Amino acid sequence: WWDSALLRMRAELDADESTTGTSADLDDPDHPWARAAASWCTSLETAERFGFPVHGARAASGYARLLQRVGRADEGRRLLADWYGRCTEGRDTPTLTAIRVHLETLGG
Repeated sequence: WWDSALLRMRAELDADESTTGTSADLDDPDHPWARAAASWCTSLETAERFGFPVHGARAASGYARLLQRVGRADEGRRLLADWYGRCTEGRDTPTLTAIRVHLETLGG
């Protein structure tokens, strides 16, 4: 079940490799942001498959941040809202509190 968390961490490292990019770079397999997006998507799929919504919410938060950077904030907000909604317990934990604050900044 750690695979989802490890993939999320890999995505965060890839995303930090570049400080600039556009939405088109998400389709360029050589751009670090495209690698990050792929890892986040795999992390989300893994979290869903194994039923770990908090891992999915953490991955969705990072991916939503990247989507916001490239002008796709609405898409990121919808993704994050979906995963946050799956977390029915522990809403007062630091992790879910931070995710809720991030969602609020995106307008959710």
